[in-house]
Amino acid sequence: MMLLLLACVHTPPHAPVEGTWKKEFVRREEIQAGGDYCSWEAESLTYAGTPLWSAEPPEGENWCGTPAEQSRYFDVLGQDGPFLSIRTQESGCCPDHSDAACVTWNLQAGRPATLVEYDERRAAKRWAQAQAIAAAPGFAGYTIAQDAFVVVPGGHVAFCAAPTAGARSGADIREIQVK
Repeated sequence: MMLLLLACVHTPPHAPVEGTWKKEFVRREEIQAGGDYCSWEAESLTYAGTPLWSAEPPEGENWCGTPAEQSRYFDVLGQDGPFLSIRTQESGCCPDHSDAACVTWNLQAGRPATLVEYDERRAAKRWAQAQAIAAAPGFAGYTIAQDAFVVVPGGHVAFCAAPTAGARSGADIREIQVK
């Protein structure tokens, strides 16, 4: 019976947070005098009224066709107490670019969390498991970073493996589940 319990070791649930997180959306678009269409839109993450991952729309008249013309969004992947995991997607122009990433926020600290911060006792073991899985032929051309993790139900984590050249969209990211 004891072996069965040890096989399902996980991070005990963290205490719920008192404040709430919120996704806010801001958009600016216009058609310039010459007929050029410009758009800027972004989702921002706030916790208890404090911006954590925020963006302000471009100001002025000459932002069309510049790096200010962009969009950025995020999807919530999981939450355990103050740890909120999101997948970000940012796109822009001039030059055209697109980037995706995973980040777990420590809402109470107001910054991205580390794996050690999430569960110090299991961090080294989980990182070793993820590295072993990422070394398998099925993950050739992918890399992982120790703090690019997301919390998943049951007190487990998943590491986000991205192509070596970088993830251009959420579809490029593969999750490595570890206990």
